[in-house]
Amino acid sequence: VNVNAYLHPKTSTGGANFTSNFMTNQVVAKDGTYSPAKYWPAVDQAVDFVAWVPVNNATVSNATLDFTVADEITSQTDLLVANPQLDLNRADNNSAVNLTFKHLLSRIGFQINATGVPGEDDKTTKVELVKVTLKGKYATSGTVNMVEANPKVVGEAVDTSFTLVGSNFGFNNNLIKTASNTDNSYIMLIPEGNVPSEIEV
Repeated sequence: VNVNAYLHPKTSTGGANFTSNFMTNQVVAKDGTYSPAKYWPAVDQAVDFVAWVPVNNATVSNATLDFTVADEITSQTDLLVANPQLDLNRADNNSAVNLTFKHLLSRIGFQINATGVPGEDDKTTKVELVKVTLKGKYATSGTVNMVEANPKVVGEAVDTSFTLVGSNFGFNNNLIKTASNTDNSYIMLIPEGNVPSEIEV
């Protein structure tokens, strides 16, 4: 997880003025550890936090994140952004910061069923999955304002296609009864503004 943090007087507001002047692209481990350590400032100061994962395909400036979906489907990952923690109003210097992450992308998968075809029982028929193509208008990159109450990826949808080949599915000996995506073969889509138009098998 990467974290940016904005230190400002409690008399001022954070939000749109977020500037990563306290932490910048700070890598934080799953157990909450990071280095070098930071310490709470004086109690009249507020610290605002934004956080995101993964780092790949993401470029961040202050609280603005630009994300691009990888071209290769097996390299595509979800994008998670934490609900912003703004102006914590600390009463002491021992407060913990709890980050709750939201999935910002949609995951598209396929399950191909080919049961009951003639010749299935005596293996005289072979059903082979060559490829599945999803065609439509999709945003493949976009921007996230991480200080929004409900962050989302905003991008422009363009004509795009994503193709999965037979090796992206789990089945043996070219005989399909039920074939589903393998774990690294789901299509990750930016959900805003998509207009799916066609699936080819």
